[in-house]
Amino acid sequence: MALDLALLTAALTEILDTSSTPADHPDFSKQVADAVDAYLLGAEMDPFPAPGIQPGSPPVTDPDGPSAKSIPDPLIVGINFRTKFAEDVKSTHDGAPRDFSLSSEAFQKDIEAVVKNKDDAGYEGAGATVAAVAPDIDAAWTVGQDGGTHEEVATKLAAELHACATSGAFTVASYQKSAFVGVPGPPLKIK
Repeated sequence: MALDLALLTAALTEILDTSSTPADHPDFSKQVADAVDAYLLGAEMDPFPAPGIQPGSPPVTDPDGPSAKSIPDPLIVGINFRTKFAEDVKSTHDGAPRDFSLSSEAFQKDIEAVVKNKDDAGYEGAGATVAAVAPDIDAAWTVGQDGGTHEEVATKLAAELHACATSGAFTVASYQKSAFVGVPGPPLKIK
């Protein structure tokens, strides 16, 4: 599967394709959050770096090894983003100056909430994720205020979220499959 930028862009383009302002739609924030969640459900990660080893004399290497990819466990959803985005939309609609920085931070926190992963071969890992790129949701709205089309706004918003999600790097502290214990390697990229 993997994170599909085109899918997210198309969904956001459809949501933003309206003659009125997005904040006039009571379900706008839900529609955007649903589109973001559908996008995030496709997240995959790099595979575990090597087959696990079963300690013993002599040690035994897992003959099957890890799968060609791993996935976050549980799958990523934008729970923090959903809440903050709804608050930011409402605040803006109620007349406050536009500021989606809390939504941007919340999305980054959702990516960094990945602390476990697994693969189809039965390996499970634990660790921590850092998303090196923070999204700038306000930058997307600025495109619209500067005369950009809804397609251009959707493209910019999707690009900001995608850059953050794909900057996610999961550092595996440990992984194993039953008695086979893996030796952690470089961080696994979210893709």
